[in-house]
Amino acid sequence: MTAWRGKHPSEWNVSDVLDFIYSLKDVHLQTVYGERFRGLNGFQLCQLSQHEFRARDPEQGHLIYSNLRSLLDRRQSCKFNSRACFAVWYILRQNLQF
Repeated sequence: MTAWRGKHPSEWNVSDVLDFIYSLKDVHLQTVYGERFRGLNGFQLCQLSQHEFRARDPEQGHLIYSNLRSLLDRRQSCKFNSRACFAVWYILRQNLQF
């Protein structure tokens, strides 16, 4: 259930996507409908707009979108110093229970 944590979101498989979404339920959300994202891999998930997230989950789509974008932003900032940034990202992920 945590395999997604060591991958870039665009590399997630269908199971990783659902694991990510359901992990948000434990941290941020009271109700999340991961089945509405069933069948999407990470690349496809990353291509969705905020509107498309809300269309799939009107109640929590914006929070799922925000958490994914936050994760992508942290990964993008690692572009120039990947080893050091990965270490920081790993520590943050553990502390945030992402």
